[in-house]
This record gives sequence, structure tokens and C-alpha cells, in this order.
Amino acid sequence: MTLNVTASSVELTAPDGIETAPLTRARAFAQEIAAQRVVVGHSCRRLIHECAVLSRLLVVAAVALTRGWMEHRAPAQVTVACEEDSRRERIFDDVTDEDVAEGARRLAEAGDVSENTLRTYDSALRGLDAWLSERRPGQALDDAALAEYLAVLKSRGRSVASAGQVVAAAKRCALQRGEASPAGKKTAEMLRRYRRTPNVGPGQVRGISWEEADEMRDLAARMGDSRSLRDAALISMMSDAMLRVSEVANVRVDDVTFEEDGTARLLIRSGKTDQTGRGEVLFLGAPTTTRVREWIAAANIREGALFGRLPRGGAVSAFGIGAGSVRKVIVQRARAVGLEGRVSGHSLRVGSAQSLAKRGAGLVEMQKAGRWASPNMPAHYTRSQRVAEGAVARLRYHDGSKAPKRRKSVKDACV
Repeated sequence: MTLNVTASSVELTAPDGIETAPLTRARAFAQEIAAQRVVVGHSCRRLIHECAVLSRLLVVAAVALTRGWMEHRAPAQVTVACEEDSRRERIFDDVTDEDVAEGARRLAEAGDVSENTLRTYDSALRGLDAWLSERRPGQALDDAALAEYLAVLKSRGRSVASAGQVVAAAKRCALQRGEASPAGKKTAEMLRRYRRTPNVGPGQVRGISWEEADEMRDLAARMGDSRSLRDAALISMMSDAMLRVSEVANVRVDDVTFEEDGTARLLIRSGKTDQTGRGEVLFLGAPTTTRVREWIAAANIREGALFGRLPRGGAVSAFGIGAGSVRKVIVQRARAVGLEGRVSGHSLRVGSAQSLAKRGAGLVEMQKAGRWASPNMPAHYTRSQRVAEGAVARLRYHDGSKAPKRRKSVKDACV
């Protein structure tokens, strides 16, 4: 028996022209496979062609969006060649080389990471550059130097997260320069050792619970001046919506929608885990809504930043409060009510997660409420609260009435 395979057919021949029923069925099956092969090959070629078409269409869309063509004029005309056996070049009317260059420049300005991450990377690189110029002057950063710097960070008590930020910043810097990454096997091994050793960093910040946030809010509101009214609304909003410092600093007046029942809805246009700006709507309780209304009335603002800067003795600025100022507000108001421990701009967010855990919220609920990318962070923040709901705490101490009764012994039954 002979098998002949070509690009479009499969032939089976028997010796001496002997035909059998199995051979006939096999020949028909082989021809069917050959036909399907042709169909699959043709589909693959079409798919490759359509991918190329889509890629070029995305380039045109980017240029059109950056120049505002979608609002002020018709988009560039596009002609697509649909012939199966030919690949015609697409024709883009009104698109010049200058347009493409301008679109690329604006897309580059958008950045590949958020502003907060960029500031973190800049800080990490400044420390790395200072150490490198002192210990290895004139030498470029390589795998051995980066691993040695991580060892220095460990000796200074920096956390593994800080070490990871340095490595990520070095990789990004090399990528932007078109150079090879300095992180190699030595750096990877140092990071593994970093994670295996105990963390001696500053540790988790102190969480500010809902009750403590309410105390901070009410104390500030009772003072009655514009700065205190602003701080009261800011603190209450951060506690209710579990806002990051960067998020509350970017809230605008029209992001808040007041409801008839006395509550409000807050639109977060973008955030750390929402770089594409899909947006998220969050709930604000009645007490928070009241403080926001009081602040808006006192500041007489109708548009722009909700929490504007307050120069001493001046009117509310049209510019929003900075992230550093938000942190100072939280620390100062926490000290005013006697809260101790390491308070930071993250304390209200951490404390809200802990309050949710105390009231029985699950990790998925906390993740959704805080808009975390994974449940790992809320699990880390609420370790102490969740352990109080463990098997021993729950079954031995929390609800003794449900504990099984001790069986009476024969001696007890006879007494």
C-alpha cells in the first residue's frame, strides 16, 4: 500500500490494484482530512491578514483621538482590501507623518505607570544612584551591583516591598533606554533570600476604625472654620469609600451625586487598579453627605476640585489639595483625638477594612469595597481581626451556649 500526501490531497493505492472495503473507507476519510486541511490553512491566512488590518486601524484611531478628530471632524477614511488572495495596502486619507509623530508623542506622555508609581520609582532610583556613585563610581549598574544594593537595603531594615520597587525601577529605566535589564540570577537569588528572612521594616500602619474616624470628623466639624469643615468632609469620605490619598485629592465637585434619602454617590474616575479610567461608583453615608454639603456651602464652590487648597487668610484655591497635604490632615486630626501609633494617609483605608472584618465581611467583599486587585492586601490588613473569628475563638469563647454539653458519666447519673 502506498500513501501520497500533497498540499491539497491524500492518495491511498493498494498493490496490484487490489480494492477492499476498508481501503475505500480509508481513502474517503483521507480525502476529507485533506479538504479540512485546506480550509484550516485558508482560515489561518485570513486571520493573519485581519490581525494586520486591525493593528493599522488602531494606529489611526490613536492619532484621531489625540488630535480631537472624533469631536470636530470626520475620522480618516479607511479602505480595506477584502480579496482572499491579495493583500492590498490600506489607504488612510488626511494622515501625514507629522500626525503619526504627534500621536506617538502624546501616547508616550501618557506613561506606562501611574503617577504615584512613577514617584516611587524615582525615589528608589535616587537612592540606588547615590549608593552606586559612592561605592562604584563610574561603573554602570549590573546584576552584581544590584544584588549588593539589595543586601544594603536589608541591613537598613527595608521591607521586601521596597527591594522589589528598586528592582522594578531599574528594569523600567533600562527598558526606556533600550538597554538590557541589569537584574539577573544574582538579583533573583537575593530577592528570594530577602523574602525568606524576617521582615524588620516599619510594619503595618495603624488602622483608623469607623468609630475613630467619626470621632476625628466630629471634632473637626465642631471647630467650625473652613479648614476644619474641609478636613471633616475629607476624613469622613475617605473612611466611607476607602479612598486612597491620590483618589481623594482628585475628587471633583461634579463627582458627587446627592440622593433623596440623604446619602450620596461618589464617582472615582480612575485609580491605582483602574488605570484605563473605567470608573467606579461608591456609597457615601448620610453623616458623610452632611459634612460634604456643609463644606461645599462654606467654601461656595460649584465646580473644580472638591477639596481645594486653603492658603492662610485666603479663599479656597481652584487647585486641589495635594497628596502630601492629605496625609498631614489625617495625622494631625488623629493626634487631636489621641490616637497613637504610626498613622499615615493609608490609615483610614486600612481601618475601614478592619472594621468590615469585625462585622463579618469576607475577603471578596473587602476586596470589592476597597477596589484591590486581589484579596491578598485585605487579608494582610485584617489578620488580627480574622483570627478572632477562627475555630478556637468562635467555638470555645464567642458562643458558649452552642458548645456541646458534657455527657454525664454513670456515676453522675446515679447521684
